[in-house]
Parts: sequence; structure tokens; C-alpha cells
Amino acid sequence: MLYITGITDSESDVGGIVGSISASTMRRFDAASYGSNLKEIVITIVCRDPSRSFKRPDRFSKADKTLYMDVVINFGLSCELTRQELVNLILGQIVTNLSATLKKYRLKDFAEMTFTKDLREWFTELGFTGSWIPKTDDGEDQV
Repeated sequence: MLYITGITDSESDVGGIVGSISASTMRRFDAASYGSNLKEIVITIVCRDPSRSFKRPDRFSKADKTLYMDVVINFGLSCELTRQELVNLILGQIVTNLSATLKKYRLKDFAEMTFTKDLREWFTELGFTGSWIPKTDDGEDQV
């Protein structure tokens, strides 16, 4: 039901984190069903330099009942963070972006609240310690 993959390089630990959560997340949500309108969610973690323009190409396939979405992680920032901070950033961005994307598509028969609750509980088991979004010197979010 939920698949997480990544497009990264070896300089940051994003690929290692995605690799460590991908298979277990797939197993955890494999038999889960949250309604008839959405069968699968495919999330690609993309680690990029924010100065290069990149549009997140979210897409919902009605035929396959599959939501495809990208979560963009700031490359420079990802190289500066500790592993735990990076885990928090990645998992936090997945929850935030997925929530916004699900609202955009307004799926009638999808138990979004139950899914989000299950996802947050699972991410806590994976080591998510809360919302950690680094700030710039002037207080703005860096992501």
C-alpha cells in the first residue's frame, strides 16, 4: 500500500535512511486498506540543491488507484545534519507533504485520518521524534 524509494547520491545519508525504512514500511502497510479510492501510495525522496528549480510532480492515477508523489529534501542541509535530525526531517516531510497531497485530491472513500494516525505511529517506531524543521538565521524554515 505504501512504498518509499529515493533518488540521492552518496554524499548525504538520505539514501541510507530511505533504504533502511523502505522495506519495513512496505511490509507494515502491505495488507492495509483504507478505502476503495486509493490502493497504493508511491513516495520518491529526492535530494536536490534548492537553488535548482524542481517541481514536485504529484500525480494520481484513477485507473490504478495509485498516488505518486515526490518529497524534496534540501541536499546541502542533508549533508550537515546528524542522522537523527535527517531521519526526523525526512519522515516529517513525508507526513507534511502526503497530508497536503491527499487533501488536494479529495478522495471520497479513503480513511485519511486513520491512515495518517497509522503512519505517524509507524514513523515513531522508526525513530521519528517529532517535527524537526531547521531554521535559517532569520527564523525561516530551511526546507
